[in-house]
Amino acid sequence: MKRFRFSGAFKSLQRRLLVLLIVALLPVFGYFMASSVAQQRESLEQAKLGLQAVSSLNALGVERTVESAHQLLNAISNGPFLRGHGDKAQCTEFLTGIGRDYPHYSNLAVLELDGNLICSESGTTAKANFADRVPFQEAVRTRSFAIGGYQMGQINDKPSMAFVMPILDKQGVTSGAAMVALDLSYLQSGLEGPKQAEMRVSVTDRNGIILASDSLHSGAVGAKLTDPAVFSAMRALPGAVFEAPDASDDMRIYSVSAIRDDNTNSIFVVASIARDVVTAPVQRQALTGFMLLSLLTLSGLLVARWIGIRMLVAPTQRLLKDIHALAGDGLDGAKSPAKNVDELATLTSAFHRVAALLKLRDTELQRDHAALQDVQNLLDMATRVSQLGAWRVNLNQQKTMVELSNISCSIHGLPFDSTLAVDDAINFLVPASAELFRGLFWNCVKNGVAFDTELQMVTAVNTKIWVRSIGQAVRNPYGEIVRVEGALQDISAQKRAKEDTAALEAQLSSTLESIGDGFLTVSRDWRFTYVNSHAEKLLRRSRAELLGQLMRDVFPVVDGTSFNENILTAIREKHAVHFEDFYPPLGLWLELSVNPSETGFAIYFRDVTSQRAAKDQLRLLETAVSRLNDMVLITEAEPIGEPGPRIVFVNEAFERRTGYQRSEVIGRTPRILQGPGTCRLELDRIRSAMEKWEPVRAELLNYTKTGEAFWIELDIVPIVDEKGWFTHWVAVERDITDRKRAEEKVLQLNVDLEERVQLRTMQLEAANRELEAFSYSVSHDLRSPLNTVNGFGQLLQKSNEDNLNEKGKHYLNRIRAGALQMGELIDGLLSLAKLAREPLRLQTVDLSVITQQLERQCREREPAREVQVCIQSGMLVEGDATLLLVVMQNLFDNAWKYTAKQAAARIDVGTETGVAAETIYFVKDNGAGFDMAYADKLFNVFQRLHSPLEFAGNGVGLATVKRVIERHGGRIWAQGKPGEGAAFYFTFKASDSPVLAPVVKDLPQV
Repeated sequence: MKRFRFSGAFKSLQRRLLVLLIVALLPVFGYFMASSVAQQRESLEQAKLGLQAVSSLNALGVERTVESAHQLLNAISNGPFLRGHGDKAQCTEFLTGIGRDYPHYSNLAVLELDGNLICSESGTTAKANFADRVPFQEAVRTRSFAIGGYQMGQINDKPSMAFVMPILDKQGVTSGAAMVALDLSYLQSGLEGPKQAEMRVSVTDRNGIILASDSLHSGAVGAKLTDPAVFSAMRALPGAVFEAPDASDDMRIYSVSAIRDDNTNSIFVVASIARDVVTAPVQRQALTGFMLLSLLTLSGLLVARWIGIRMLVAPTQRLLKDIHALAGDGLDGAKSPAKNVDELATLTSAFHRVAALLKLRDTELQRDHAALQDVQNLLDMATRVSQLGAWRVNLNQQKTMVELSNISCSIHGLPFDSTLAVDDAINFLVPASAELFRGLFWNCVKNGVAFDTELQMVTAVNTKIWVRSIGQAVRNPYGEIVRVEGALQDISAQKRAKEDTAALEAQLSSTLESIGDGFLTVSRDWRFTYVNSHAEKLLRRSRAELLGQLMRDVFPVVDGTSFNENILTAIREKHAVHFEDFYPPLGLWLELSVNPSETGFAIYFRDVTSQRAAKDQLRLLETAVSRLNDMVLITEAEPIGEPGPRIVFVNEAFERRTGYQRSEVIGRTPRILQGPGTCRLELDRIRSAMEKWEPVRAELLNYTKTGEAFWIELDIVPIVDEKGWFTHWVAVERDITDRKRAEEKVLQLNVDLEERVQLRTMQLEAANRELEAFSYSVSHDLRSPLNTVNGFGQLLQKSNEDNLNEKGKHYLNRIRAGALQMGELIDGLLSLAKLAREPLRLQTVDLSVITQQLERQCREREPAREVQVCIQSGMLVEGDATLLLVVMQNLFDNAWKYTAKQAAARIDVGTETGVAAETIYFVKDNGAGFDMAYADKLFNVFQRLHSPLEFAGNGVGLATVKRVIERHGGRIWAQGKPGEGAAFYFTFKASDSPVLAPVVKDLPQV
């Protein structure tokens, strides 16, 4: 009976111990559950961070693509080579060149303001209109860069996304637009992010239409997103991370990033993952832990019971039995509860201390494990997002192998968990990169030098890519290098982006250097950042003097001017400003276009000083034309056929003579002036000339507004622009009605006039014959007595020389000199008369050779004189050689004669070019000269400006020269000053006949 109670007491104690054990384990279960909930929350936060990183990274890539298109359009729309559209063929050629450099643009085009296609990179001639496209409307409305959404191209029928930039003319008015269409396959290829089945990444436009997506299970390009919560986030919370049900009511985690177009979100990157996918690993881990903890608890209870029986109850029973035996009690003796309670309390206290230590250690282990797990999750996410792979080479192996992470294997195109020998890994690199890496790697192995380099490799799938490889040595506690480990990243996209950017920069730089305008860029702090070569020429400063300098330091006159105000206006209002301004230091008028940007502003400028002068002259010309007495009419160049070119301008004289007001004829054709009396043959001749774009002169009968007929003489000439295109016709019309009436009267008198002319011609011929007979008679009759006087005077002088005193000799010499002079006058008159009768025998004569012979004769005649003679060579003239000899002999002999009293005599014979590009011949001397007041008498017969005692002469030579020059179709004039010399100038009529070999007539000895 006592033994039974003893066993029941220990069973009660055992139950209490089990209850205490369960109560002690309840905090462990509670902590485990709380830890699981915290881990689940942490996993959700990490997933949100990962999604945000993915969406932000892809948004950055899309933004770079948009910015590249923006820069390209900005250069196209602001360049002078497209402002005003220019030539369509040149425009197409220019866009085609850009299209070859940037194949990811499916089309480049320039549009009119109404949306019609002007030219495109494809060179299509099909009519296409883009006025209904949203980006075109926004660009025209806002006068700024606009981003479109998903579209199918009108020209190439490809899915694309359009970017549009307005084209502003010189006055800042929108005149058209430049457009590029990005091929969405390029956007698809540039999409970055983790390639796993659980995550979706899409790029959409503002309407939710998918522009690009991951290739696993996101919607197809052109489809619409079906998740309703995304649309609300796109309009309200761009950049937010949130949880919401999808179209199937499954909870998902979303991250939305926006690419902004001014103040509008135009493109969105949406990354999402199912919430269950994120929480499932944590839940599985919690369930597994809970089951393990429950099993551990149950096992603990069973072990505790077994231990209680074997280690506690049985020894205690033996101990109590021994105590009772020592006390003389049997098994049923008195109990010793106090002793039993102290022993149990001691055992319980020890158990609680052990349990507390175990709990503390478990807590620390869980905390360390959670921290390590967080770090590992972040590291895994970072490597996935950045596609950063790892590699390791252990140097203590018999064969040096390279261990690759899964991402590194993916970069090499190898299966996961692949390993390679070092040489096999290096063989993936192209030869130049292999040689570089081999040197860096073994230098790291031997000397511990870390490296970071870019390499080019060919993957296992035969794709050439660029990678960035980082490596460092790892040492053991003894300082020995035991392995080399590092990272590997595919940077092909970055390389392509850099190459594209460099190519774009080179293209833009080449374009800016080749344009005929000055171009420079200025930073926001007003420092020069770029200057092209034409700007250097216009500003008269080198690039080295300008780059990095403050604008106010280089050009202090800019501060406070309208130029400065216009720049501030462009920056403040964020749109291009076009204006003209005068820059005093250069003395030039400049046309400028200021284009603001995020980093500062760009300036196109050109010298328009001549254009300004031309405009002023044009206004003056227009005023003068309006007030001319002649009628002036300007029409368009085409059509020459029906209905004829339209009138664009008439002057006041036109209105007065025709009775039409300007408003009545502008836009109509000149055919309103024609009537029944207008000559059809003359009209056909005018039309034939106009079809050949040739000027034409004609006489036409026109009619006023009231039907009055009047005759006009008109000159029609085409107007050509700087490119060689015919733009207008200008007709100058003179009223010749009175002249026509006079001509009719003249025609009536023609018969009488012809008879009178014939009669007068016969009379003139008879008079000429009589004059010629008289000339010979005078020559014969006068010469005979003159010869008698001279002969007898000479005999008298010889026979009575001793009997004559000095006075008689003087008188006799005067008689003989008078007879000789009279003979010379008779010879001169006969020569002058002969000039009018003799026909011209034209040939090519070298005046230079003739003058040289004349010089030799003069020097032989007067060897003691010192005269400096300069004769230009090669003076070829078409004329009569004998008569031209007379001209040069008279002019050169005069120069030689009138310089006789000069100590330093000089004679110049040569040519110079006149105003109308005619050749002017001259004979100049520094002799006695003459008074210009008597210049009109020089070329008259017997008119001399010097007395015979001062200079000998008969007064016929220059009259003869004038007659010869006029017979050759030329003119002669003289300039002089007393005591300073004389200059005789003469010309000849231009000849279309070929130049023959020069003929030089032998000169007679004087």
